[in-house]
Amino acid sequence: MINLKLDSNKFISKIYSETLIEELNKIFELFNFDKSIYIKFFRDKSEIEKILGHSVPTWIKGVAIDNYVYILEYNDMSYKNKREFEKVIIHEIVHIVVDFSIRGSYPQWLNEGLAVVLAKQHENMQYTKILDLDVKNLGYNDDFYYEKCCAATMKYIDKYGIKSFIKKLIDDEIKFDSQ
Repeated sequence: MINLKLDSNKFISKIYSETLIEELNKIFELFNFDKSIYIKFFRDKSEIEKILGHSVPTWIKGVAIDNYVYILEYNDMSYKNKREFEKVIIHEIVHIVVDFSIRGSYPQWLNEGLAVVLAKQHENMQYTKILDLDVKNLGYNDDFYYEKCCAATMKYIDKYGIKSFIKKLIDDEIKFDSQ
């Protein structure tokens, strides 16, 4: 069951859609996740920077900290369309679900890759063309960071299938050399 707590009821109509709820239900079920997640909306990036205590790149639209999602509210200036907005919400929620669900240690690229894949943000990416999959030292400032995280994650999903892969992660059955 999804347990989302919004900071204000005025935004419920802006984030609610059957597609969003169905996709979140699938993710929560996949991870057997039952914790509360709080979503706080902001008008501009500077409000997120205050929470973080530092500046963030212009492309940042949301962040996940503990069981809170801080996200720019939906408007035509911040997002291409409502579907992009929903994908950002899902992406940030996946970070929380992964952090709470996976007991063993896992690399940053995996958390980012799962967020991209489960939010279906990879559908328009050219991640299959990524040849250099050295993820040991991969960081947010690297070119094609999200594509590389996605490509590395998809190798495991292709090998095990998504359900089996998530179960193996939760049961700490997969060890990663690159942290």
